[in-house]
Amino acid sequence: MITAHKIHAFSRVFSFYSTALLKNNFARIMIGGESSIPSPAAHAPTIFFANHSSWWDAILPFYLSVGRWGHDSYAMMDELQLKKYFFFRWVGTFSVDRAHPRESVRSIDYAAHLLRGTSRSLWIYPQGELLPNDTRPLAFFRGVEHIAQRIGTVNLVPIAFRYEFLQEQRPTIFIRIGEPVCYGTGDFSPPGSLTRTLAMRLTAEVDTLRSSVIAGETGEYFSALQGRRSMSALFESTKQR
Repeated sequence: MITAHKIHAFSRVFSFYSTALLKNNFARIMIGGESSIPSPAAHAPTIFFANHSSWWDAILPFYLSVGRWGHDSYAMMDELQLKKYFFFRWVGTFSVDRAHPRESVRSIDYAAHLLRGTSRSLWIYPQGELLPNDTRPLAFFRGVEHIAQRIGTVNLVPIAFRYEFLQEQRPTIFIRIGEPVCYGTGDFSPPGSLTRTLAMRLTAEVDTLRSSVIAGETGEYFSALQGRRSMSALFESTKQR
């Protein structure tokens, strides 16, 4: 496996770069449920698990974790992708090779080692591959469950991403953050049951977000980042003069 080689100065620079990249390519970022995010001073680590439908899913965690929440954050990435985008190592990304079970176990052990006894956070996309946003069911690998069992006490936070073209040239990113699932040392539930619970929780968040966007009922979401002014906005302002 490829381990993380985190350089905190580079992480801060990459956070600024990520923010600029998002501003240049999207109309805005809308976030709901941000109060559910555990504090970076929490006495337990956090695993963020999200749906995976876009290349931009690799950028958003760094904007959110470093730029907004101040977390000491890490991420798990497919080994072939990390070899291609090697600089992600410097912001705390390590690899997983699901094609080889022994290598997968190494990655799980490494993730647990990074998190155990800390207030760090880890980002995982348990679907394991890029899939259309409305693919159902959300099939999960059991990596989050295995890591949680090795840590003992951890907050598991579902996050739904959705990219939508609305009435502007650039799309809007909607982010919905669910209530944490608190996993403790004394939880001896049958194998696979935690994975099924997490899949159901994330599916509920993704479906709720989709329904809210379709119905135009997005009042609970606030604009966390405003992108560059689009062509449509320029024409609207010209018409009103």
